[in-house]
Amino acid sequence: MNLAKLYPARAAEGRPVTAGLIGAGNFGSMFLAQVPHVEGLEVAAIADLDPDRATGHPRAGIRHAQTAISAGRHEVMVNVEADQPFAE
Repeated sequence: MNLAKLYPARAAEGRPVTAGLIGAGNFGSMFLAQVPHVEGLEVAAIADLDPDRATGHPRAGIRHAQTAISAGRHEVMVNVEADQPFAE
């Protein structure tokens, strides 16, 4: 699916894609820098476990993804830490 083609269509319909950002580290910051240049994409909220540090947290990434999926929400994850197996 090419999201870049879908955003302008949603903007034209008056219903932009609304995103929430969990994690304002490197990837999150790069994403936010691009948002103003993407017609039809809006960020409604930004959350981070530690705004002063804004680094990745594997368990938090997995927990947030599972919660979103369980709630029937779309999930786009860029979380290098959650890609790695970890011991409980």
